[in-house]
Amino acid sequence: MEDDDEYYEIRLNGELTECNRYNTTAYTFLGELAVHDHIFIEKEPIDETTLEGACVFKDNELYKKLATFILEHHFPMVLNQTEVPELDLMVWEEHFLSDLRDSESFPQEWEK
Repeated sequence: MEDDDEYYEIRLNGELTECNRYNTTAYTFLGELAVHDHIFIEKEPIDETTLEGACVFKDNELYKKLATFILEHHFPMVLNQTEVPELDLMVWEEHFLSDLRDSESFPQEWEK
């Protein structure tokens, strides 16, 4: 059995954060929905019904390293889901839309 004290330290929004099996969960989706695969890192709960945290999506270079650590150390995983929860979809869309808003221009092949 793995040691419950295993953690992976990352910098999240400028703050050092310990990803451990109590605050970090990997989520994967089947087929075309796999673009929504992510790792959720929970911060301190705001209250009994509100969680605050961060998602590391597959396009982030940290994803593969953290996912490997999660697998090797038996962290919680929710695998092969067939639907993306609405809140996850909203966070994913905001993540990718912010990339587009931050872009100075569209790729040339998108322009006509």
